Amino acid sequence: MAEEKETLGTLTKEIRDLLQQILASLGGAENAVDWDHDHCRIATPGEPKQLSPMLIPDGMEVVVRALPGNTGDVYVGKSKDLVKNANRRIALEKKDHTRMRVQNTSLIWVDAAIATEGVDYWCEIKPKGT
Repeated sequence: MAEEKETLGTLTKEIRDLLQQILASLGGAENAVDWDHDHCRIATPGEPKQLSPMLIPDGMEVVVRALPGNTGDVYVGKSKDLVKNANRRIALEKKDHTRMRVQNTSLIWVDAAIATEGVDYWCEIKPKGT
């Protein structure tokens, strides 16, 4: 009986360790210890801007949010041309957000319906153990 309990305890620990490894590989096991933030405003509607570079660690997401004070939509896309295309961009109303898994925020382009409006964006940047 004692031997069976010991075997069960060992198996339980091995399963728990394996699950933690799987979660870590999916980016869901550990919180980051730091984060970064920036914003992007559009001077002239129809002239999209690329977000400033911010490296995003594997397993982390960048959150892109329409600024709370916006009065019109802002648009997010993966290229300058696509963010201009109404069928290929993500439209965000004020305070709306989207999450993206990209390696660098410079892969995200933004445009706005109203001059001086835009987005802010942030990401956890340093996973534990790195």
